[in-house]
Amino acid sequence: MPAAKSLSRNYFYHGTRVLKNKYQTKNAEQLEKRMARDVANAILALQKEELPERFDASYIKHIHRCLFGKTFEWAGCTRDMLFKFQDGTSALMSKMGLNPDFSFVDGEKIQEQLLSFGEIIAGKNNLKGLSREEFVREVTQFFASLNWIHPFSEGNGRVQRLFFEKLAENAGHELDFSLVTNKRMTSVCAEAMENSNLEPMEHMFEDISDPKRRSLLKNFMHHATIFKEGILDTRCIVVAKEGVSISGSVLDITRDNFVINSNDTLIICATKDLERGTLKTLKKGDFVSLTPSQTPGVLIPERRMGPLSQSELSSMISQNSSVQECLQNIKRLSKIIYGNPEAVNGTMNLVLRSPHYAQQISERIQNDPKSIAKLAGRKFLCWKSRTRKAAERHVVLLSVAVETHGKIVTRARNESMEEHQQKQMRAGHAVALPSRYLSEFFSLSPQQRENALSQDPGLKEDFEDYVRSLNQRLSPNDRKAIREEDCMALSRTLDVSVVQAQKIVELVKITDGIKQELEHSASKYLTMKNSASKYLTMKNSAYARDPEQVYGNLSYTSAQSQEQVYGNLSYTSAQSQEQVYGNLSYTSAQSQEQVYGNLSYTSAQNQNPAHDSVYGSIQSVKDLQQQDPEHNYAEIDFTKSTNRPVQRSDSSKTPYSTVKKSRSNNRTQSPCI
Repeated sequence: MPAAKSLSRNYFYHGTRVLKNKYQTKNAEQLEKRMARDVANAILALQKEELPERFDASYIKHIHRCLFGKTFEWAGCTRDMLFKFQDGTSALMSKMGLNPDFSFVDGEKIQEQLLSFGEIIAGKNNLKGLSREEFVREVTQFFASLNWIHPFSEGNGRVQRLFFEKLAENAGHELDFSLVTNKRMTSVCAEAMENSNLEPMEHMFEDISDPKRRSLLKNFMHHATIFKEGILDTRCIVVAKEGVSISGSVLDITRDNFVINSNDTLIICATKDLERGTLKTLKKGDFVSLTPSQTPGVLIPERRMGPLSQSELSSMISQNSSVQECLQNIKRLSKIIYGNPEAVNGTMNLVLRSPHYAQQISERIQNDPKSIAKLAGRKFLCWKSRTRKAAERHVVLLSVAVETHGKIVTRARNESMEEHQQKQMRAGHAVALPSRYLSEFFSLSPQQRENALSQDPGLKEDFEDYVRSLNQRLSPNDRKAIREEDCMALSRTLDVSVVQAQKIVELVKITDGIKQELEHSASKYLTMKNSASKYLTMKNSAYARDPEQVYGNLSYTSAQSQEQVYGNLSYTSAQSQEQVYGNLSYTSAQSQEQVYGNLSYTSAQNQNPAHDSVYGSIQSVKDLQQQDPEHNYAEIDFTKSTNRPVQRSDSSKTPYSTVKKSRSNNRTQSPCI
């Protein structure tokens, strides 16, 4: 056999580093583009396939064959097997390595290692029944192991990713390798094999398995402008690890997180790790150093629920009230037709498992009822007993009832499966203990909480998020147990200790109380707002009915009118004759007026300023304005712009609340005239 090194060269076109391919192209760029397109389509097809029974070497080869079947002749063949190309050459690659100092498994050991790999996974029940944290620890070991085996001469990375995505799906978890850059994948694999350090790889699986961490990565990769320059895969992008100190310059900031550039690694951090108030002053380019807080302890742990078994599903359907009611009707009709209410029980059990059989059974009963059982009553020649006649009359009713039963079972089946899925989602949602800030907030008095919320709007969002998390986890039965303080029942449904159940009861009652406080405050504010709106509407309505009568603390502008105005009023009138009373600031132009009370009066363009008269302590408003135009005097300031003198009378002391408006020849009369 030729040397292994020369055989490995036969994977490539002579004199190039381009792998022999079905596209017959020797251009590496063209090969990569066409291969990427075909692989992407193959991935979509594989993701729709049913999960395999065994995750072993056969499934690994199947994935490779599906991904690269349109690209390479040798798709699905491991590198230790001598492969003969259509051009007559043979290829084998027993030696592969990251660099001259490190090699993957030798070709002669690949089959042995693959066999062991599959057996260990099967021995651990394909990693089923593990919590997410336990799954991450196990999958890290298996990923490093398969990467070390490196069974194919090309395409190992894509095969590994799809293999472990399907393994995670089978175990009830989710992995999203699209959030791992090439730089990060290369780095964690090299660290695992060269230095036997699995910590970076485990960190990677933490990031792509935890929903919150996945969300942080997705948001950053979607919005970060740095990737528009095409350098997505040249950086390690990670989510900050709790308890591990980090430092670097701030690259990006949002409300929920910020990104630190540390030694060419982009670290996504949660803003909750910053001191309160720090986020307001933080800006891009700032140097920061911090240690992300440890994830709070768990208040309510997640609980893995498997899919419904057929027996469990049948039990749930049979307990449905509509199904039971329909079965009772079928038994009643069966008693009439066959003399036995249980005559069709066997066929109804079949419908319970497979509702589509109901239509066939219904047609069978209608066309040949005797095929089910002997009809009740007797028949002799043309004579039929009363029981037989009744049986024959009810055959159609039984046929319809069976068909209806199938539809009801189908609906009940869908409802039961949906209910179970909701329970799965609820049970799979863990609730953490409240953060330090929320714990402090819970311990405050109502007034202190109100002040804290006014000073820190983000605190309300944190509280609402936490309440939402509790509501997502607690079922109606859990809520009932909390209201009744039944810690024993709550401990059973949530799978926690009685002591922990007591803590949950206390915390939920605290959050419910605070929620009521917030709702009361919001309701009070809304009531005040509605009252103010109603008051303004009433005033506008009153003005619409009588635009010349003005009440209350009002700013009023009128033109071409005759008016009496009372109250605390700021009034501007033009071209009018008026009497004005009360605490009034008045400006009039081209007018004839009498003014009483605590009044500051300005008159312009009087018809006859020479006839201005002053009585008692009354002074000319013209002189007063020159001294202090903005001052309001306690005594009467009077300016008369007519040729008629004004008579002073004791009746001028009449309370102005009794003054009524009267009009005569476009003049307003004073009560003392």
